[in-house]
Amino acid sequence: FPSHDNLGVCPTAVKLLRTIWPKVSAATGTILTVYVGARMRANEDVTWEGPYAITIDEEPPKVDCYVTGRFLAIRFVWSDELKFEGYDVDVVQLGAL
Repeated sequence: FPSHDNLGVCPTAVKLLRTIWPKVSAATGTILTVYVGARMRANEDVTWEGPYAITIDEEPPKVDCYVTGRFLAIRFVWSDELKFEGYDVDVVQLGAL
């Protein structure tokens, strides 16, 4: 049986990515653009959704999305005025292949 990754789900399982919380430092009004994608097989192209444009303000940045796949992908695009420090995600396992 496959082991579980650091998200607590089986790496070969189909997953649902529901939320992304980017960790950034930037001036109010700075834009962070997020693309979210997935694929079912490692040799397939990623199908991307977005862009999700986030304007940095007093609230922690958050992207609500519903992307399903075996392999998930996240792409962040930002200007030099933003310091990207990582991200957290909400991922649930839907089933195993």
